[in-house]
Amino acid sequence: MRKDIAIISSSENMTDSLKLVIESLGFTAHSFKSLEIASTSPEISTSYLALIDLDSVKPDSSSLKKLRKLFVNLEIIGLSTQNYHPELREAIRDSVFTSLIKPPYEDELIYWIKSLINQISVKDAGDDRKESLS
Repeated sequence: MRKDIAIISSSENMTDSLKLVIESLGFTAHSFKSLEIASTSPEISTSYLALIDLDSVKPDSSSLKKLRKLFVNLEIIGLSTQNYHPELREAIRDSVFTSLIKPPYEDELIYWIKSLINQISVKDAGDDRKESLS
């Protein structure tokens, strides 16, 4: 099972606090200052989850969709101080698994990370069974 989680944020404080939570769960955190840097980095391809700071990175809908299209197995959690991003409505609907208010409560963040891990583990196990039957 992949053990990498990407953090995409230009805020060092946010990145550091997210890294502490991720590493406490036994995962490796890779941090990127922008979506452009993340999408060209080899580490993003080994990540199954990206935590994106919507306030500091300020993505547009097309950049979120592009990231999701490049890495189809990558799940995205958005983090923001705002409850609503009308300019990202379509991308959030189609490309973002969930959004959390910043700073996220540690328990809530852990819940969502573990939920996605379980979902991905079940999917990966199903893929492994399909390959062994072939």
